[in-house]
Amino acid sequence: MTTEERRRRIARLLIDAGRVQVGDLSMRFGVSCETIRKDLIALDRQGLAKKEHGGASAPGAGRDAIPERGEGEASLCIVEKACEYMPASGIVMLGGGPLCTLLAQRIEAEQGLHVLTDSLDIGLLLIERGVQTSILGGELLPGSRSVGGLWACESLSRVRAEVSFLPTGAFVGRNGPCADTFAQALVAHGMLSGAHKSFVLADGVSSRRIAPIEYASWEEVGCLIVDSSADTACLDALIGRTEVQIAY
Repeated sequence: MTTEERRRRIARLLIDAGRVQVGDLSMRFGVSCETIRKDLIALDRQGLAKKEHGGASAPGAGRDAIPERGEGEASLCIVEKACEYMPASGIVMLGGGPLCTLLAQRIEAEQGLHVLTDSLDIGLLLIERGVQTSILGGELLPGSRSVGGLWACESLSRVRAEVSFLPTGAFVGRNGPCADTFAQALVAHGMLSGAHKSFVLADGVSSRRIAPIEYASWEEVGCLIVDSSADTACLDALIGRTEVQIAY
């Protein structure tokens, strides 16, 4: 994807959602946060975005466009709910992205868990905290700080974890959680399949976004954890397909 194409898509997201976050866009497009910041600055100069701390809003978005709850607060509620399902021992698989990174920050060495992740950032964070950590073998994915490819999938096929916690960039109008690239989707599906129970973490904005590639059906997902700003109709469509936990 070219720089111009990515910026056009970000501008479209701003029109649809009203606000975007640097971390979310970095995960969605598989590029660094610094690259996204440059994109938002360029769009701001073109009058297509209003640059803000940590992200951007659509031009002219006033106080009515701001969610009642801060996005940071909503993310913390999701992570706190996810912590309730953290096992007392064993292997935990963590995908990448902002929510999984926040969750990794809650894991202490004293818990005795062994964390397997495809994210270089999460791996380094956990090692510095003294948590037993393994990074998937495989190739570094272009434009991201994560590991993928056939070697990574082969590694996952040999692991059985207690739980896995995975991100989804979007899920509106889809039959399951989504990723933006086939490489990300393959790893996410491997993590989901390799755990006794899988949890997908999503903020409310994800219920209004569209992403191209499903990495699983909702019937394969053990539980979706989402904050209370999620689209009600979208959640109603999941009844009977997977467990949904709403974090308040």
